[in-house]
Amino acid sequence: MDAASWPLLEALGPGRFLGAVAGADLLLANEREAEVLAGEGPEAAAARLARGRRGAFVKLGLRGAVGWIDGAPLRQEVEPVPAADATGAGDAFDGVLLAALALGEAPAEALRRACAAGRRVAASGEQWP
Repeated sequence: MDAASWPLLEALGPGRFLGAVAGADLLLANEREAEVLAGEGPEAAAARLARGRRGAFVKLGLRGAVGWIDGAPLRQEVEPVPAADATGAGDAFDGVLLAALALGEAPAEALRRACAAGRRVAASGEQWP
């Protein structure tokens, strides 16, 4: 999900939104979206949102991300940095994660790289690393 998805989630509600994306292989959500969709904390939300698909990831901002992919949980923490401007950090995370997975990288490495990209954007004030 991204910023454009939030109005759709609000308009449809969690059940109908999840029905609309039932064919998706992966779901990407921030912590707020995951809580609305799954009604649980990030780790449990990732597991619940992954049911019936390859996986789901929940972005935790400067705390990293959690995921559930190919039947296994993942967690990646990041070293804290003062955020200059987090604009674009989630997009950097999403792009790097999806590209790495599409290129066949191991999910743990893809998640590590995605968190590093998001952290780099947040720390730099740039909108792409």
